[in-house]
Amino acid sequence: MPSAQTAYLFRHALLRDAAYQLQLPGDRARLHGLAMASIEDLCGGAPADDASVEKPGRLVLKPHPTDAFAEELAAHARLAAAPEATEARYVRRAGWIATRQNRSADAERWWRRQAELSSGAERADALRRAAVAAGDAGKGAESRKLLTEALRAAEAPEAARTHGMVLVNLANLEMQEGDVATAERTYLRALDTFREARDPVSEATALGNLANLYKGTGRPDLAHQAYSQALDLHRSTGESHLEAQVTGNFGTLLKETGRIAEARACFERALAVFRSAGDRRLEGTVMGYLAGLLRDAGETDLAERLFAETLALHRETGNRRAAGPALGHFAILMQQTLRFEQADRLFEEALVLHREFGQRRFEGIALANLALLRSDQGRDAEARPLFEAALEIHREVRDRGSEALAIANLAAVLTREGRLEEARRQFDQALRILRDLRAVRLEGAALCDVALLELALGHPGAASGLWRRGADLLSQVEDAGELSRKTASMKDACAKAGVAPFEGQV
Repeated sequence: MPSAQTAYLFRHALLRDAAYQLQLPGDRARLHGLAMASIEDLCGGAPADDASVEKPGRLVLKPHPTDAFAEELAAHARLAAAPEATEARYVRRAGWIATRQNRSADAERWWRRQAELSSGAERADALRRAAVAAGDAGKGAESRKLLTEALRAAEAPEAARTHGMVLVNLANLEMQEGDVATAERTYLRALDTFREARDPVSEATALGNLANLYKGTGRPDLAHQAYSQALDLHRSTGESHLEAQVTGNFGTLLKETGRIAEARACFERALAVFRSAGDRRLEGTVMGYLAGLLRDAGETDLAERLFAETLALHRETGNRRAAGPALGHFAILMQQTLRFEQADRLFEEALVLHREFGQRRFEGIALANLALLRSDQGRDAEARPLFEAALEIHREVRDRGSEALAIANLAAVLTREGRLEEARRQFDQALRILRDLRAVRLEGAALCDVALLELALGHPGAASGLWRRGADLLSQVEDAGELSRKTASMKDACAKAGVAPFEGQV
């Protein structure tokens, strides 16, 4: 039986709805107009039409007391048959607030409505924002459809900047789907657009995204150059928040190329900016980067705490797309600390999210890491098909670093299976790629594995030299955890071969 309070609320809602429906359409419209006017009066009046400041790629609204009621005011304006400009004022603010609060479904709905109420560049930008919200909700096909519509709406010369931003968002989607070649061409088109429009802030945004692509496809020199150019532009225009985004991403390149102290400094600088600005979404992303660096440096307790905080921030902000990579990195920590069951569960959760959002690159990485987990558990027969599936994706999306790592890990499986010559060919291929990428940490780990192959081939002298080189590289990049694991494997292999453990381990 329902409680008296529940029964009252139900009947009250029915009576209210009935009373509303009894009103004539004109009377209803006047009631909505009265409600809108009353809320505006309580808030000190309506926000001015110029209460927004448009920055390249960003809409910044001056706070106003009506912001807490923007969605209700937008609905009242529509039902009151108010001028479209009045409704658009609140619809725009409702879309902006929903975006800032990471309510993707609401943001998409309001930006779609804004597109209906506007034309030209303003309509194109609203469609673009709706597309981004749809993508954040995992609706890739709908996001592409909206971006295509936004491109058509932004063809006018006065919409050049908006056209460029649509191209950036489209390239981001293409990257996510693994169509790297097309994404690169789209980013370059956006760059040309911004340079022609003399828009340095948007140019820097495109450069930062292009740098991410260069990094992911194994072109560290081009990535370093593009990150540096983007940072110079953001500093010259005073865009500290956008500069921090590029700084965080730049830190990941520095980490991959062995410049650990500089990478940590980048992550900490970016975190300070995002915390100061209250940007919980980007704070979570960069905190995950820092947690991964600490994990590799052997600071596992602090890394575990930061990974837990990272995932909490992603849940708080509804950032499911970023939660996938964070789960994968957390799983690696669980694996390294021999908590295999937890690692397996986290990898599987990460794979679900990567597939939900169509993130092919991250799906390949998670498959390779899951394969490595199976291998660590002595389940090489299960690991092999996972490595092969991961390799197929790495090559599809041109992720050369992940490809080389998967090849090296597969070669280690071949070594344990006694297929030594095949393993040697695979290691040689992986090392060629890693040296080309200057991926110092990964090269060090691979050299330690090649040392075990040489030991199995009966060449302890060559094995010892390779081991020292690999161990030195891992020490250089402060990867104490990986060096400790490689050392344990080396000691076990030396004991089986009847030789003394190699020097150079920590």
